[in-house]
Amino acid sequence: MAPPQSSADKASATITLATPVQMAELNRLRFNVKEIAQMDVIARVSKDRRVQVREADNYGKKEEVTSYAAQMGQSVFPPIIMTLDDYLADGNTRVEAAKVRGDRFLPALVIQENYATADPRRKLEFHMLAATLNNQNGRRQTSKEARKTLVDALKLGWRVEQIVRALGTKATEVTKVKWEVDARDRLEKVGMQNGQVRATGTSLRALGKPVVLALNFEPYRALASLAMDAGLNASEILTIAKEAKATGSDQAALDHIAQVRLENDERILNYTMLEGPSKPPVARQLRQRLGFITKFAASPGVLVETNAPSMLQHQTALDASISILSAVRDLQAERISLTEGINLNGDATPDGDDTDDEGDEGTEDN
Repeated sequence: MAPPQSSADKASATITLATPVQMAELNRLRFNVKEIAQMDVIARVSKDRRVQVREADNYGKKEEVTSYAAQMGQSVFPPIIMTLDDYLADGNTRVEAAKVRGDRFLPALVIQENYATADPRRKLEFHMLAATLNNQNGRRQTSKEARKTLVDALKLGWRVEQIVRALGTKATEVTKVKWEVDARDRLEKVGMQNGQVRATGTSLRALGKPVVLALNFEPYRALASLAMDAGLNASEILTIAKEAKATGSDQAALDHIAQVRLENDERILNYTMLEGPSKPPVARQLRQRLGFITKFAASPGVLVETNAPSMLQHQTALDASISILSAVRDLQAERISLTEGINLNGDATPDGDDTDDEGDEGTEDN
């Protein structure tokens, strides 16, 4: 039940005090309001009843309250916005400044709905109203606060451009958070709960990109599980997803992902033991770097140091590298001779100049 209206509150039949921005946002979210020309904020407003879009310590900063109190003597401020059950949606600093001045009354717009008993979706819309007005007219939310609001907007199904307009967040940041939200939603649908999700940052976002979400239930789950177990980076996740999709069937995709898992068995073991960020196996990293060298097979002269002060250092590095590579080559040959069915030249070609490029975070088509 809404609290009784104070006898001092004076209602207006038409909306005349609201700013264009306030009315635009109220209308956008389908909130009907009643205007109170003089609301008793001492009797009606409580810190315990707020549409919370900030951390508690970020409401009514002392320096802002002092500044508002001084300006209120010279300027007309927008009306505060309340709900029917007296939750304050916009105007915390104005209320505190009025108290400093000894002013008991402020103009208000009262949304003709209760906040406390609203359904979950409507509560999110109350939050979006409060956050939008804060970001457009008041002190902007902190990055942590804005991220929570951004997630709320995505839950409501708002498009990227709508969120950019409302919150002033860069489109690239909205897209990144969208990928994370989409990844967590899909991971939950395939049965992977938060405790099983070890991917973070770019790797988690990769699991929410369209090319990965295009995988059906079982292939997606298999790839996500591999990503968690091996600590795959974003570039690896995207590459494997594209390869799996290109196989043409769920079973072929599963077979491909299983083969990639087999190739990474040592990496998975190391990642499990380290319980931290992982990189491709060291042997694969070596092949990547050898690929840079072998591409100059036809013109080795370009690898010769011609800067006189660096020649000796270059020669020393070459000697050390040749010595280590010779030892590695002998150990590799020995390992191959002990492995039945593996040809000594079966994997002689270096992988080339691969990189750990995480992919372009700014486009949604990756």
